[in-house]
Amino acid sequence: MSDRAHDARLPKADTTAVWKSPQWGVQAPARVVFPGYGRPIDPEQREAELTRFVGCMTARGWSEVHRMPGAVLLAQVQRAEAATAAAVGATGVAAGATVGGVGLLGVLGGIGMIVFGLLLTLTIIGAVIGIPMVVAGAAVITGGTAAATAGGAVGAAGMAAGIGGAASHDRTLRVQAWIDETGRIFTKGA
Repeated sequence: MSDRAHDARLPKADTTAVWKSPQWGVQAPARVVFPGYGRPIDPEQREAELTRFVGCMTARGWSEVHRMPGAVLLAQVQRAEAATAAAVGATGVAAGATVGGVGLLGVLGGIGMIVFGLLLTLTIIGAVIGIPMVVAGAAVITGGTAAATAGGAVGAAGMAAGIGGAASHDRTLRVQAWIDETGRIFTKGA
């Protein structure tokens, strides 16, 4: 038996769309992952090569689901990152609360400016300073209201990200592998 070294890695996916909806079945293209020996080999040697391929794939996190002479079905579970999405969501909620709090403080500051401006307008000399202060207070209230609204939107987006991450699911990738009479190993699937 010729011990030809080979690497049983699956080719990289061209796009992430393959990982989101893996091609499986008759429509999927077959890939050669081991070129074989170029001549017919014994069935025992074919099984040994397929077992070596399964061993390499098992070392990369794949598990054997079904085995029959000359063929194998492998699967790998990709875990959903729910904890990461929940942390991002919590950060978004905290950022929204902070922006909303700053907006609320702006509204309160604007109300204070209006009240102080009205008190200044009670005297004739204070009216020169008080009227512009009332107008500035109204502008600060408008800015504070806009900031509070933006804070609510950021908080809602953060909460949506957290809920979406918590509802995510694991996905299972599957690979069919088989060997021909010359020792070539083909894969189909992920």
